[in-house]
Amino acid sequence: MIKVVFTYTTKNEYLPELMHKFQASADHKFNSTPSSTDIKMYRQTNDTTTIIVLDIFYNSIADYEARTAFERRQDDWNAIWFADDIKHTLESVEIYECL
Repeated sequence: MIKVVFTYTTKNEYLPELMHKFQASADHKFNSTPSSTDIKMYRQTNDTTTIIVLDIFYNSIADYEARTAFERRQDDWNAIWFADDIKHTLESVEIYECL
């Protein structure tokens, strides 16, 4: 099993928009096989900025790669996460093997 850690930052005033993107990503039209086995989300907020950490678990790196390829083929997915007017920053994507 692997854990993929996505770390996002956004200005506090744009947090509702980022949270809406996460909700939109859960739409059934984005269901696929393979898919994640679990998702956990964490938040850290200071005076001006919020950090969101998203842990997504997959059975294997192959499942993660297949899921990522599926997402990137979806025009609606790309409109959510890769539009020109994005107000958040994806700081990092890290992959860990679960022991």
